[in-house]
Amino acid sequence: MSQLPRPNSKVSTRSSTLRRSRPFPWWGLVLMVVGAGLIVIYNQRPSLWAGPWAKAIYPGLGSLLILWGLWTIAHDVGQVRSRSSRDGWTGYHVRMPAEAAVFLGIMIVLFLGALLGKANMLVLVFGLLAGPFVLNGSITLTMLRKTRCHRVVPERASAGDVFSVDLTLYNGKRWFASWMMEVHDSLRSAREHLQPAILFTRVPPKSQRTGSYQLRLAYRGLYELGPLQVSSRFPMGMMERVVDVGDVQQLIVYPQVGHLTTLWHHSSSFNNELVTQPRSRKGAFDDEFHQLREYRRGDNPRAIHWRTTARRNTLMVREFHQNRDQDLQLIVDLYLPDRPTPQELARVETAVSFAATVCLEHCRQAGESRLSLGVSGRTEQEWQGLAGALAIDPVLELLGLVEAGPAMGLNHLCDSLESRLEGPTRRVLISTRGSAVTPAAKSSNGAGLHAAAPLQVIAADQFAEYFFMADE
Repeated sequence: MSQLPRPNSKVSTRSSTLRRSRPFPWWGLVLMVVGAGLIVIYNQRPSLWAGPWAKAIYPGLGSLLILWGLWTIAHDVGQVRSRSSRDGWTGYHVRMPAEAAVFLGIMIVLFLGALLGKANMLVLVFGLLAGPFVLNGSITLTMLRKTRCHRVVPERASAGDVFSVDLTLYNGKRWFASWMMEVHDSLRSAREHLQPAILFTRVPPKSQRTGSYQLRLAYRGLYELGPLQVSSRFPMGMMERVVDVGDVQQLIVYPQVGHLTTLWHHSSSFNNELVTQPRSRKGAFDDEFHQLREYRRGDNPRAIHWRTTARRNTLMVREFHQNRDQDLQLIVDLYLPDRPTPQELARVETAVSFAATVCLEHCRQAGESRLSLGVSGRTEQEWQGLAGALAIDPVLELLGLVEAGPAMGLNHLCDSLESRLEGPTRRVLISTRGSAVTPAAKSSNGAGLHAAAPLQVIAADQFAEYFFMADE
């Protein structure tokens, strides 16, 4: 059986509505606390500070640390706000890693020991530790300055397939490179949440670097991507700054597509619409062997070519093809009880994949035929139009977003689609119910299915006879 093409996906973009978080520079607060502590303790116990210059140095040093802390907080907040508007940041966060929390705890212990133990040398050691802590915050903010990121989502994506997403990091600074920049992405749906990340070791000035990550999404449906988060802990990892960049994108993941068995093509309701003559020869290479093949289980015995069978001593059958002017009307009954079991949930996904495969196969072989699709689940949805390449996107999009439910409007949907029949049409009902319920013409509300027109019913326990996935 020929490989089915992968369906297309649609990506829509909307602006992020995230509220910008207020930055909090911890290093400025540390400087203010240290400075205030020096002044308070000196005023309470001046005898601890011996020496002729103690009265000038320690209060002055405390005042200087307080002013430095205030300036750091004001300058940091001002820089973040101006860069948020200029660089397109939609959010800003400050995180303290576990290593930084341990480092800050050591600083606090040294400071308390210096004050209570009358050890001026510990105050000097504390100052040596506080300096890199403050410097790391300034360098990290510089790394994020004039940084932008762009995401490229592939046009084709379906459940179960592996695809790549490209992330491009731009460094707009003129002189300084960006080091150790980590870009975090997120994909969220009703049943799945992924958080991929890419590390860019160095992005030169006025340059860009592109990385990619691969995904295999397990479920169909609507996924939300973003916003992208660019973070940096360079150079010492004591404080991590995170900025949100880019818009939030939405990706519709189509159902997984499988294969149809021979029984589907040669079922009794389908054989009435087959052309009983082999394909016409169109060239020098379109000889007998292109129109005959070996017999496979499920083939119609009437299609056996006895002359070639006798010559080859192997059963050979004629290749028949479907009338390209034949319309297809497909009804999908996605019934799901209020408290479904895992097996019932799996039936729904199999039915959706089965329907997607049937629609895709019909669109590939369509001439001037029409395709009608009706889905009954939580709500009732319909699509009608000419079959062909242009019909693949809207049909698979509908099947990707549909949700199972009580299917209360199944009768009305069947009547509505049957009333619009035009010409020879194959009508198929794919149902998640068992064969004991569906052929008996029962629905969830107790009413019977309308069966005035020929309708081929395929129940949940018959899916394996008509449809299988590639990995099965």
